[in-house]
Amino acid sequence: MTASPSTAPRSIRLQVWLPLALLIVCALVFFLLTLLEHWHAQQDLQRFSQRTAHAQLLSARRALETVLRRGDGSGTDAIVADLGLSPMVNYAVLLDDNDQVLAATQFAWKGLPAKQALPHQAQALETVSTKPGQAHLHLDIEGLQLHAISPVAMPLRSNELRTNRYGSLLIEYDLAPLVAQYSAHTRAQWLMFLLITSIAAILLLSLARRFILRPVAALDAAMRTIGQGKLQIAAPLAGTGELFQLGQSLQHMAQALHASQAALSTTEARFHQLADATLEAIFFHEQGTILDVNSRAEQLLGRPAQQLIGADIFTLVSPEYRPLIRQRATAGATGVWDVSFLSVDGTPIPCEVTAMQREVDGRTVRTVVARDMRPRLQAEAKIRQLAHFDTLTGLPNRRQIFDHIHLELQEVERNPNRRSALATFNLDNFKAINDAFGMAFGDTALRTLAQRLSSQQVQHQFFARIHSDTFALLLTNLSGTLEQASAQAASSIENVLAQIAQPLQVHQQTLHLSAGAGVVMIPNDSQDPPELLREAETAMHLSKAAGDNRVRFFAHALQEAASARLALRNDLKAALHIDVAPVLWSS
Repeated sequence: MTASPSTAPRSIRLQVWLPLALLIVCALVFFLLTLLEHWHAQQDLQRFSQRTAHAQLLSARRALETVLRRGDGSGTDAIVADLGLSPMVNYAVLLDDNDQVLAATQFAWKGLPAKQALPHQAQALETVSTKPGQAHLHLDIEGLQLHAISPVAMPLRSNELRTNRYGSLLIEYDLAPLVAQYSAHTRAQWLMFLLITSIAAILLLSLARRFILRPVAALDAAMRTIGQGKLQIAAPLAGTGELFQLGQSLQHMAQALHASQAALSTTEARFHQLADATLEAIFFHEQGTILDVNSRAEQLLGRPAQQLIGADIFTLVSPEYRPLIRQRATAGATGVWDVSFLSVDGTPIPCEVTAMQREVDGRTVRTVVARDMRPRLQAEAKIRQLAHFDTLTGLPNRRQIFDHIHLELQEVERNPNRRSALATFNLDNFKAINDAFGMAFGDTALRTLAQRLSSQQVQHQFFARIHSDTFALLLTNLSGTLEQASAQAASSIENVLAQIAQPLQVHQQTLHLSAGAGVVMIPNDSQDPPELLREAETAMHLSKAAGDNRVRFFAHALQEAASARLALRNDLKAALHIDVAPVLWSS
């Protein structure tokens, strides 16, 4: 089985991960060296503060106290000035016990109060006054400054055996030169490290390209050649080592495949001769992946075998069938069922499918035999068309209207308030048209009239041609009492008669047709569709015999009601001297 994308190990190109790994290692070493150098720099600053600066502070203190004990103080300026000669000393100041500047590297400060000359050292001076005899050093690494303060014993007065007066020696060091020295040393080490790393990286990449990347590329080219079906390959690598052994194994695999392919070609040729001789499409698939097809499958789906082999067979099935077919295939079900395949343009192809399953060399292979059902379905549809539709006009025929009448009788039986009507129409003197223009002309006239009636058909109306120039109309879902429903039926049928009476153009000839109509209401005493049609035709013949093109009902009472409505309408026409269009009559 192939590992899923979520569990399969990821692979990165050697040309990418090798330099990347080297870069990461170098960056890590560079970072560690930087931290180490920073730590060393801080340690050096601490050592300078605790050793060099502290020793210089104590030495200057002793020298100043020696000069002050002489009483003249003439040497203090020289000692303080010597401190200022150091490039790392920003300033040095000697204060007396009254915090007046006795000597300083800045000559202008001499004689000034300490708070005026050194306002930022006020807190440090207070510390010295509270802790006489102790030296203090404050290292400011961020500001790169070192402040050294030490008390200095003032000379004895005439009445003193021991001095209780102390001045202060303040020295501010600038550590920037020392840090700059450390930085220069660090930069030199960094450059040396980068140079060594670059040389090592170039050497390592050159060795990797020669002894890893090039052999891997040769193996990849050999595999691609095998993948293209060219199994006669030379040994991809020379020498020794693991990659050479891999190349030898690859060559042996290609030779074994070539031998197997030669043996398989004979078997496949024999199989394809047998498979192509059948009329059914045959698919072989394993877990949905198509392994082979016959020529009939190519013809059925409109796709060459190259596109089908390796494809997922379930994608060739119509979407509505896919879940069920996939479930049956997973369960290993066998049998015969109906399935729709998809042609190359996406058109469904109904098929009868026979599925079988067998084990081949430890692999579960399913065989699907598909028979195209379109010829049979087209033949069945043609039979249904001939059985239920008129071949001349395309309208439903007598058999189909009988089926609709039978269904309507069942609906009326379930719902006693439901009313329907069945009417028949017969064209007047249509035989004269056939005699004058011929049967072909008459057939064209019937087709044209049928198209007109179909186009004007509304809901709950069903037209049919029952024979020759006689048509039938089933009206359903009529409402009200029997008399109200008959009035609705009469109005609808009169509209149909008006449509028939409109001029009909046939082959540059204008025909003026008319028809008589007979109606039978449903429910009726009759419960047989042919009997109801016979009663409607009887009423139709009575209407044609009267010669007035009226709608005649089969029931005497309904006919009297229809006659009364017709008389009332004629009276209205005479009184108003206008044509009154047919309307829906109601009691």
